[in-house]
Amino acid sequence: MKWINKAIIDLRAKPSTRSERVSQALFGTTVKVCRTKDDWSLVETPDGYQGFVKTKHLSVPLSPVGSAWKVTEAIVPVRDPATDQVLMQFAFDTGFFAENDGDRLVFGLPTGEIGYVPDTFATPARSVSDMETLLQLACGFVGTPYLWGGVSPFGFDCSGFVQRLFHHCFNEWLPRDTAALRQIGQQITLENLRQGDLCFFPGHVALCLNRGRVVHANSHQYGVSVDKLLEPTDAYGEQLLQGFEVARRIAFSPSFGRTE
Repeated sequence: MKWINKAIIDLRAKPSTRSERVSQALFGTTVKVCRTKDDWSLVETPDGYQGFVKTKHLSVPLSPVGSAWKVTEAIVPVRDPATDQVLMQFAFDTGFFAENDGDRLVFGLPTGEIGYVPDTFATPARSVSDMETLLQLACGFVGTPYLWGGVSPFGFDCSGFVQRLFHHCFNEWLPRDTAALRQIGQQITLENLRQGDLCFFPGHVALCLNRGRVVHANSHQYGVSVDKLLEPTDAYGEQLLQGFEVARRIAFSPSFGRTE
């Protein structure tokens, strides 16, 4: 097993920087190395997704020191405790081990440097939220750029947006792709939608809000947006309603088991 040593890296379909970005992984993510050739490694992330990364972006995991935390803000600078110089940036939901030092969380980096983030920007890694919190977080990302394969506030795609929110709030990995997402949970009709349901369209997934709205990362609006699905008031809303295929409601069990 290896460890991602950069703030965020792209997983590529082939061992080339010109190849399609299929997903991303955040700092500290533990990955399984499937094979290595030249300066590329094929890795598998905790959600079972595979892609090629530069081998130099993998390190032997550091021995855990302190408690496990996860980032709660969109993007947080990691600073040197002595100079306050910014060493790198952590994205939302980045996991790390750190020791409390007053109002700072202090930890080692793979470079051998020591970094810290304010303790107000993180929460214990195993803390669990509720659906209301998840949807509040989702709406807080409105305006975040759309990025194919993106899983962070630097840029989300539709399924990466959903997966990251559920992982942060419930410590569970949903499938990475839209096609796999629509195979979990309970099927729901358009008339019975409620907050937190996943709404599916051709090659696309969105989160249901109240009053017939959805929040989603989409290329049409060039980022995360809130749009009206029921009783739409614009052309894009009409397009969403006409393209609606199915909704799924996830039961929060350890397996997120299939129901159909």
